[in-house]
Amino acid sequence: MNYPKCLLLAGLAVLGLTVPVPAADYYVTARGAGARTGRSWTDAFAFSTIQDVLNRTMKPGDTVHVGGGVYGRVQLVIDSSGAPGSPKTIVGEDCGQGPPLLGPTDEEWMNWGQFGILIKSGSSHWVIRNLGFRLYAEPTVCTEGGHTGLVFDNLRATRCYTGFKLADCHETVLRNCFASRYSQQGFLFVKHCARVTVKNCQADGTPQEAARADVSQVGFQCGGSKDAASDGNAYLTFEDCVSRNNLETDRKQSWVQGDGFVAERSNRHLTFRRCRSFNASDGCFDLKAEIDEFADCVAVGPARCFKLWSQTMTMTNCIAVLTEGGRFRMTGTRCALEVNNRGKNGPLGGRITAQSCTFHVRSPVPAIWGESGRATLNDCILCLPDAQGRDGAAEPHERDVTVTYNRTAIHREAMKSNPARFLNPAPDWDGTGGNYDSRTYGVSKGYHSSRVAKPH
Repeated sequence: MNYPKCLLLAGLAVLGLTVPVPAADYYVTARGAGARTGRSWTDAFAFSTIQDVLNRTMKPGDTVHVGGGVYGRVQLVIDSSGAPGSPKTIVGEDCGQGPPLLGPTDEEWMNWGQFGILIKSGSSHWVIRNLGFRLYAEPTVCTEGGHTGLVFDNLRATRCYTGFKLADCHETVLRNCFASRYSQQGFLFVKHCARVTVKNCQADGTPQEAARADVSQVGFQCGGSKDAASDGNAYLTFEDCVSRNNLETDRKQSWVQGDGFVAERSNRHLTFRRCRSFNASDGCFDLKAEIDEFADCVAVGPARCFKLWSQTMTMTNCIAVLTEGGRFRMTGTRCALEVNNRGKNGPLGGRITAQSCTFHVRSPVPAIWGESGRATLNDCILCLPDAQGRDGAAEPHERDVTVTYNRTAIHREAMKSNPARFLNPAPDWDGTGGNYDSRTYGVSKGYHSSRVAKPH
């Protein structure tokens, strides 16, 4: 025994000072093992005790290790907190059976109206990583509100209603998380989230054999009331996020939804860096919010690549590739950039500025369109497929769209000759690399991969 250390701890206790307690590690498997003390894999807790372990056994700084394997119809309900600098941690471990996978089998899908992880109101300072979830009919990862210091790392939600649904979360991080085959949202920030970083996360709405028939999908949605500023989110940063294949298949809807990234008007101080969006029924980016930074973003799809509303914002080194269509149901006018600046009582005062951007239109539709919209293109490239060159069309119905071109190259019938001499202008581009770097203009005009800021 280390007697000097024991005497020191005893002396601190007599003086009424806090005695540091070493962080503990606990181990959980599906059925448990050995003495079930949770102190090792050979004496692991059974998963049936997980709620007691999380909320009563664990103290701030402790970690529970969840063994790999398929767990079936189970939930994690968190009703406790760690502490600043000493979060509680849940980490999945691959012990030879793959990482932990929570959720029912296919046959149980319709009867399982539950959450995967439910973080109860006020629970804060948790790190949750390396878990998989499937077939949860309620939002898979869900918070009730009043949270600080949550970290979600490498969580995967598939074949679900909504993958991640966060409300009233502050100083929160989502990284390396993945949502797929959802019928509503991949990632939903309901309201009152502030200082949240979403990094290297992906949403893929691709429906497969078990997907619901009627879906209205959004990859990343910043919600809140469309009008009440107090009901939105603030200081959300999206970096290196990808959204794919968001559709609207509900035939009862008159206007097709299905968007990659959505931000309602009540959201403030949003940042988008190096985000990519592909194949949305409506808008790859459908943004009405207050945007602080929008840089190095890519939109590829058959409907509306960038759909920007009512605000003044600058998009820098971005690219839209408007493809020729596909299996997506669409309504409205297709375009590479849609600018809308009309409110209930008439035109608003917003203006969109595109700095060093490329708009590559592969269909005979307007490159830029909207309603009472104003846009300024500086040092941009527009490539259009036909001789008419509907580059700034205000049709149909003369919708009062004003576009100002400064040092911008406009090429009509560009699909025939590639005058910008893009390196490899493929319509199925994945948004990485230099496919749309122009050998004609170099870095002087349009999007260029060399200007894309490196991730930190």
